[in-house]
Amino acid sequence: MRRAGGSATRFITCYNVSMTITVELQPEVESRLAAQAAERNVSVKDYIEALLRAFAGPSGSEASTPQRRATELDQWLASHDYITAPPLPDEAISRENIYRDREDSQV
Repeated sequence: MRRAGGSATRFITCYNVSMTITVELQPEVESRLAAQAAERNVSVKDYIEALLRAFAGPSGSEASTPQRRATELDQWLASHDYITAPPLPDEAISRENIYRDREDSQV
């Protein structure tokens, strides 16, 4: 578009578009999603939105950078805070114990 003085003016329009989707779920799927959301202390809506965002992947403006991957890893780790199992002892993950069955069968 041109103004009277001859200078060009650009109009950039950005839209923040949201979409409402209705999905009919089988009762067992609905109950599993509700249980998973409750484990994470979030609403079912927020939990499903997070699942959809993760499934859709990043947009072009959210291209993966090392910093973004590190942030995503930290978020993923934090999402497992509800797990209360004790960590494995060192001997459980030692090379000798991992390959013990293989070595025993070769003898």
